[in-house]
Amino acid sequence: MTKETKVGMIALLLCLVIGLLWFFAHPFQEKDNDSIQVKALFDSAQGLHVGGHVMYAGVSVGKIKHISIENGKAVITLAISPGAHIPQDAQFTIDSNGLLEDSHVRISGGDISKGELANDTTVEEFHSHKMDQLMEKADHLMKTAEDVGKNVNHMTDSFSKS
Repeated sequence: MTKETKVGMIALLLCLVIGLLWFFAHPFQEKDNDSIQVKALFDSAQGLHVGGHVMYAGVSVGKIKHISIENGKAVITLAISPGAHIPQDAQFTIDSNGLLEDSHVRISGGDISKGELANDTTVEEFHSHKMDQLMEKADHLMKTAEDVGKNVNHMTDSFSKS
């Protein structure tokens, strides 16, 4: 085997390795024109980024394609797989799996018998009133704990003066 043949084979092998690495690092993406485009309006897009996941029932069903702001609201453009069969009355929220992980758009609930989410639909963020109630209860507990602390201090002061 000549020196030129060896160099050519090494170059070809190197190109093949680089091509395989690229292929596995960037798998084929679903074409945007095949996906269902949805605009989701949120009070804040904090933690979201273009390319982030859209999750439904714990499964990634799409990607965040664009983030902008209109009339004081964050507008998140989503590309959702047409095979996801998202109910048109589903709830859209921002969620994360932990402190160190990126946030994602979470879709939950809905009744599929009422119809599926259509292309070019605009949805709004679902606000859970349970969280508001939980915060009110936590505030009440903190005030009660402060009162108990004051009463304990008052009792210990009374005992120390006697």
